[in-house]
Amino acid sequence: KSQVKLGNVSYLSKKEQRDYEAMAPYAPVCQKHGEAMIQRRVLKEGANKGRLFWVCARPSGDETHPASRCNTFYWNDDVRGGGG
Repeated sequence: KSQVKLGNVSYLSKKEQRDYEAMAPYAPVCQKHGEAMIQRRVLKEGANKGRLFWVCARPSGDETHPASRCNTFYWNDDVRGGGG
């Protein structure tokens, strides 16, 4: 794949940052920021527990702040190629 734009993930642990960088070429792109999204897993009890999904890689915060995460979201099964 071609070079992808990475989000600011300095809030993540070093291991999570490495994992993000390794997965970025296969990740969907955030519609708002044009950056590789980050993969997460549902931890909350319920029907979706364990299910993988993608969100904007920026840190959470006030949605009006330009450095904050937007609402771009995809279930992993809905992303072409699955991502992982």
